Amino acid sequence: MPNKKPRTPSQIASLAREHCESMVRTLAKIATSPKSSDSARVAAANALLDRALGKAIQATELTGKDGQPLQIEEMSQEERERRFPRALAILKQAMESDSACEPDSAALSDDEDDKGTEH
Repeated sequence: MPNKKPRTPSQIASLAREHCESMVRTLAKIATSPKSSDSARVAAANALLDRALGKAIQATELTGKDGQPLQIEEMSQEERERRFPRALAILKQAMESDSACEPDSAALSDDEDDKGTEH
């Protein structure tokens, strides 16, 4: 068996997209066929609905310690600058330029000393 170079996720996704139409048709056949089991029809119908309408939203409740409400702290500008210097540098650059999607590489450098930051 020859050694094949592993495929990248984007290559796999591209190959999968080539079969999208036939897979949707297969799901539709299963969902509507009286010969399919009830569980197969439900699974196929759910798969089709998820792809057509998106998955149903699920609520999540966040609580603080011992089920108490979350406590949200207000931070001063000085505290934000101390704790999040890189993020603030990126935001500042984005607000000052038209190239918001291309932050300055210096702002993203891991070489910066993030004194006082919590990880």
